[in-house]
Amino acid sequence: MARRDSAGIEIVTSTPQPDAAPTRVFDSLPLFDIGADQSDPHQEFQRPTNPIRLSDGRIVVGDHGTNEIRFYDSTGRWLSSVGRKGSGPGEFEDLAMVFLGPADSLYAIEPRNGRVNVIDRQGRFGRTFRPEFPGQGRFAMFQGVLPSGDLLINGSLALEPKMSGLHRSAAEFFRYRPDGKKLDSLTSGPSWEALVEVAKESIRFSTVPFSRSHQVATQGQDVILADTERFGFTVIRPGVGPRRIVRIELRPSPITEAMYERAVDRQFEAWGDARPDDRAKERAKLLAIGHPRFTPAIDLLTPAADGSVWLREYLVDPDGPARYSVVDTSGAWTDFIVGPAKFRPTWIGAHLALGTWLGEDDVAHIRAYRLRPRPK
Repeated sequence: MARRDSAGIEIVTSTPQPDAAPTRVFDSLPLFDIGADQSDPHQEFQRPTNPIRLSDGRIVVGDHGTNEIRFYDSTGRWLSSVGRKGSGPGEFEDLAMVFLGPADSLYAIEPRNGRVNVIDRQGRFGRTFRPEFPGQGRFAMFQGVLPSGDLLINGSLALEPKMSGLHRSAAEFFRYRPDGKKLDSLTSGPSWEALVEVAKESIRFSTVPFSRSHQVATQGQDVILADTERFGFTVIRPGVGPRRIVRIELRPSPITEAMYERAVDRQFEAWGDARPDDRAKERAKLLAIGHPRFTPAIDLLTPAADGSVWLREYLVDPDGPARYSVVDTSGAWTDFIVGPAKFRPTWIGAHLALGTWLGEDDVAHIRAYRLRPRPK
């Protein structure tokens, strides 16, 4: 591992051994599975938000379909629900995200109308506000809440290319006060990548396999930002600026023609009853642009409760197990840990990981897995 400072920014570079044995393993079976009993309406989700763990061990999950927030105990047993469809007090029109705020408060986000609802740890509704969004020509996306109650918002610039082809948008990350007033810009960088078709009076965007993007999260007072193209991330302290750059000397996986074709076909599986000629036309466009040499390096960044950061290596096979690189509080790589297939962790403690898991027909469950020391 090497460390150096550049203009006051610490740069930490680690070179892990690719065959290093993990120090911890996931249990093969979940500690609990909210969603295993689909006859129970409190276990059925249409589109759950990322599950949150409160300081007393309770679990909070929002559901976009029912526009309610559900509280469960530490074993996954339902306790209560708040909210419903509507536009009045205690109601949601578009509950898409729930973030943990100061003192176990909850920030319930409605992106379409730009509304933020603040709810206390007991489920009581407090204030509601709408942030002043970054400006014309931007897509505002809520990304997290800091301990001060400030919000992190991504103001991605709308793509307006003059020529068709692969393009990558730009993002700028802003900090907003708890009353919705913009404080400052934290940083900017590349955002999502898409195939753009420019016509005389229109612009069309298409998702491409193995596209590059970014991952961003809050951890304590810091913002963690990663470009999925490489292993590593930048630690940004709001009001101060970048304070650490973490680099991990690993290489992404090479992409073959067969891999790319499989990824293209998998992308169109979700098209359902689309006309065969439409499907064939879109497939031909994606195959014609050619595939990148390598996959993205990562596809998920999850800060852990102990101050470490988990980076999930890009999932070439979405149904296969995942491998995570763990970076400690000093920025040094410490571990490879293999996680369950189809599990997306959103909260990680020393001995427990909480997140979403996709079952049959991609039905969403909320699961927790124990993490144990690797047997010797």
